[in-house]
Amino acid sequence: MSITITKLHMNTVRNTITSCLVAMAFLFNSICLLVGILFPAISGFGDVFVIIILFIGFLLCLTSPMRLIRNVIFMNLLLLLAIILSYIYYRFSPMIYTLMLNFFAWGIGIAVIMMQDYDLRKTINISYVFSTITCIFELIFNAHNLYEPMTWTYAIFPCLATIIVHFIYCRYSGILLKLFYIPGLLMLFKFFLYANRGGVVSLLLLIYLVSIKGKNSNSNKLRNKKILNILLLILLVCSVFFYEQIIAILYNLLSQRDIEVSALSKMYRMIGLGNVTNNRNELYIYAWNGFLESPLWGNGIGGFSVNHGGWTHNFVLQILYEGGIALFIIIIVPLVKIVVFFINGKQVTNEEYSLFALFFCTSVPRLLFSTELWNTQGFWMLLAFGMITIKKHKNIRKEN
Repeated sequence: MSITITKLHMNTVRNTITSCLVAMAFLFNSICLLVGILFPAISGFGDVFVIIILFIGFLLCLTSPMRLIRNVIFMNLLLLLAIILSYIYYRFSPMIYTLMLNFFAWGIGIAVIMMQDYDLRKTINISYVFSTITCIFELIFNAHNLYEPMTWTYAIFPCLATIIVHFIYCRYSGILLKLFYIPGLLMLFKFFLYANRGGVVSLLLLIYLVSIKGKNSNSNKLRNKKILNILLLILLVCSVFFYEQIIAILYNLLSQRDIEVSALSKMYRMIGLGNVTNNRNELYIYAWNGFLESPLWGNGIGGFSVNHGGWTHNFVLQILYEGGIALFIIIIVPLVKIVVFFINGKQVTNEEYSLFALFFCTSVPRLLFSTELWNTQGFWMLLAFGMITIKKHKNIRKEN
């Protein structure tokens, strides 16, 4: 009996540690922001922090190596790794070396940790605690003045998204505990005022995802989902054909009331300059032409940075340019499958959908407009979590 209790206790401890590691990996940028606010003299915290996460995760993985071999994602990661290594061999550069270090940490390392057993609700709760603490200190120190808008936006948004998701799907019942959502509410208003355009798009996407799949399913949910999709389609059509007029009306309306929304103001200025994409259209053309030159295998990981001195600002074009159709199939096809599964899956739990929404909204919109693919941990966590969850549901159906 004592041996059984001890084993159960150890499993609980491992479960909690893994949940904490997943939460900290997801909120990595947010925690680095928090440390920067509280201890501005500390430098290099992020490098040490990721090493600690991976080291603890590695120790946990040593206790269950067969889990890695049995999981389908492990073989996919090996295939992707083989392609990456081949490109490093032929097109090595310091830039590629940095990208691959990031991918080994956030792509391979965190995905392997997520193959371990961990409690989804516990992960969300831990993320919520870290997020609330970060928001409180951000509000106290007014940290948006201390960082670049993009850095601040993508460090705060995971916290804000976690608080919103926790409130929708996992909120506490006690009145006093609900008071802890107040920092998130205050941060929501501040985020709309100071976030960049990508951050606002990410927030709107999150609101849409939680709207089509509420905490409790009912007979009206399908109808509400159809209505929301129709409204979204109408909004997208209006945005495409009348976005200049819409932006101008909103900007003038808020300006008359002395309210400045950073994303809206920048969009208004860019329209006036006739450069809404901020010169990204030229990068898109370079990326597409590079893909056409080598459509099957691409031009090598990091090739765009080497050849054009930057990145594509669109992860789909980056994948096509760097890895061609081969890399597109490996990454984009599973991504589409994951999105369809979570949005249409009737057996998806609230906790599973919560983590999907968090990983998706904090990575995909950002990758579509600005950041580099290989060091965006939320995206690799999305792929790992999605593939593991799909396999788990398949196994459940087989058993039934």
